Amino acid sequence: MKNKGISLGIIFLIIIIIILAVFVFKNIKLGKNESSSSSKQTANFRVKDIKCKPGQELNVEIELLNDCDFVAANFEYKYDSKSLEYINYVVGDSIKNGAMTIVNNDTANEKILIGFVAKPDGEKTIKAGKIIDIKFKVKDNLTKNKIYNKFESTTLKTEDGTDIKYNIQQGTIEIK
Repeated sequence: MKNKGISLGIIFLIIIIIILAVFVFKNIKLGKNESSSSSKQTANFRVKDIKCKPGQELNVEIELLNDCDFVAANFEYKYDSKSLEYINYVVGDSIKNGAMTIVNNDTANEKILIGFVAKPDGEKTIKAGKIIDIKFKVKDNLTKNKIYNKFESTTLKTEDGTDIKYNIQQGTIEIK
């Protein structure tokens, strides 16, 4: 089971790299390999705070707080599988119209992998708004405490392949 999660993660990253290479090649071919100074080069994300009870279902909402010019992204949402049981996800409006959005629950490594690639001939600015909602059930046997969770980006690229800087306001999950 662990090998399956690792294999899916590797396939996931290879697909993102191939699509990003197509974007870069297309822009070099068209002479667009210089970054635009008006490009939105910093992405600001927020994971909302959550207060919940044992046995309760909760939604981890991840938002992009500003418009940003990225065409390829890999994100990881890390969580404590001893405290949270993954149920499902809903892709947010900010990335739902991409060429590809892939979400994979890697339970063995306690993380949700999220990949996004914009349509090659579509809009290149990702609008501020919800990226994803991830639904979990809090395990019944928990006592009052905080549950580990962390959102991060492993890849965030512009159309010409430039890395985009990002800031993340990490939310907390607190058992009341």
